[in-house]
Formats: sequence, C-alpha cells, structure tokens
Amino acid sequence: QAGVALGSYSYNNETGSVSGRSGPLSATLGFSYHATEGYRDNGLLRGKNIGTNIEEITKSLVPAGKLDEFVLSELVKQADVKSVIDLMATWDIEYAKPLTAAVKEFVKTKNIAVLELALDKFCYENSLQKLGKDPDSEIVRDFIALEIDITDMLTILRLKREKVDKEEIRNFLIDGGKFLTPKKIKSLLESKNHEDFIKVMSGTVYHDSLKKGYG
Repeated sequence: QAGVALGSYSYNNETGSVSGRSGPLSATLGFSYHATEGYRDNGLLRGKNIGTNIEEITKSLVPAGKLDEFVLSELVKQADVKSVIDLMATWDIEYAKPLTAAVKEFVKTKNIAVLELALDKFCYENSLQKLGKDPDSEIVRDFIALEIDITDMLTILRLKREKVDKEEIRNFLIDGGKFLTPKKIKSLLESKNHEDFIKVMSGTVYHDSLKKGYG
C-alpha cells in the first residue's frame, strides 16, 4: 500500500505527504499537509506561500482567540509569508515567536515545513506546560502525548524521505510523547527502511496501523 494511517493523520510514503490535522492551529493557519489531488489550499501562511488569492485564503480561515476576524483580515492582506509573521510579531501574537525563530531557515529553503514543524512544537509544548495536575488535565495530557507521538513519527518519516540528517531531524521533534521514548526515537532515526521502523514500534498502539499501512 502507498500510505499509513495514524490516528487522524495519514502519510503517503510515495509522495512524502501527510494529510489530517497537524497541530492545534491547523484550522486557522493551515498547517496541514495534503495528499489528495485537487485539494483547496486552506491556510494563511500556506496560501501566501503558494500565491493563493486573498478571497480564497479568507474563505478557509477560522477566527479564534487572538486571531479574530479583524486580525486575520489584516494578516491576509500582507504580501508574503515573512510579512505575515512580522505583523504577528508587531501585534505580539504568541505564535509569532516560533515562526520568527524559524523564518530565516524558511527564507533560505523556501520549505513551508520548517514553519509548520516549528509551530507544532511550540503549540504542543506550550499546551503541556499549561496543564494542571487534576484528573481532567491528565486526560488531556494523555491525548496531547499521543498527538505528539504521531506528529513526531510523521516528521521522522517525512524528513528521512527528504534525506535530512538524523541529528537535524531531532531539532523538529517534540518532547512529551507517550510511547516515543528517547531510545525509540534514536532507533526510528537509525531505521534503514519501513520494516525497521515498524519493528521499533512493536508493542505500541501504533504498530498495527504502521504494519497495515506498509503491508
């Protein structure tokens, strides 16, 4: 088979693309990868990156929190990705912090994944820091930890496919996963093929999905 499904995500190993949610802000900023043909680009930065017109980008945006309708309407008017990030920084929008830190690499490589992964890492780690110790928070913590595992596995799959050095891949991985221990992460980074990758995840809730996807 060409792809593997993990939770609400799916990875296409022929194209290196991922579909599904890719972080808490995916609905608004469009940080998701798309594997299907003919998809409509839905997201502010992704839309700006590929030159989607303002009307189309606006249709896809979901106002929420500090990114309300007015803020989004101003951001969407910016000329390019860097201008959007600069305005977010000027308005002290918290998501500007990881994006600003990653924008130099984005300008250099023109790879939107640099920003996607930086934002994912910020959002997940920030969410974990804000959780309390009560039972409800622990339930949320477990859910986020599973999402982190999945995001990290997909990041490793995608960046290994792009021949990114394993030590550089580590910079994009998120702390706080449930089953991805440092030992497993090391083994995943050193895996030579899909069979090795699946074997590393033996005994976890992800093993069957990975095996089915690559079977």
